[in-house]
Amino acid sequence: MGDPMRPNARRRAKIVQALLAGATQRAAVAAAGYRPSVARSRSGEIVRLPEVQSLLTEAMRAAGLTPDGLARSVREALDATVLVSAPDGCREVADHKIRLQAYDRAVHAFGYAQPAETVPSPPAVHLTIQFVEPGTVGGEP
Repeated sequence: MGDPMRPNARRRAKIVQALLAGATQRAAVAAAGYRPSVARSRSGEIVRLPEVQSLLTEAMRAAGLTPDGLARSVREALDATVLVSAPDGCREVADHKIRLQAYDRAVHAFGYAQPAETVPSPPAVHLTIQFVEPGTVGGEP
């Protein structure tokens, strides 16, 4: 009998399908039929198995996803901005929500996180928020 932690072809396919759909490693391993305790404690180990990584790489290439293309997309998302309305017009500011999501997905996809001391702090942005009464524009009736 084989190692119960080594997924058979059906489980490998389910893990890869779940990962490509955006599931976490733990959720992907659970979706493949592993017990919750195994999914919780050994999902990273299972996903890193050569058989799973090979199938994942094949599926990503078939979908047109290459490491370079993924890295470019993540790089663009790390520079995401959003337009905000201000009294002097619209201006572009950092979209921190998208940037954090891109970082989290990069760590999830590539398995790497920079040590905190090497991650630069975001630039300071000063916003002025003006509250006005309903029915007025810029505080004027």
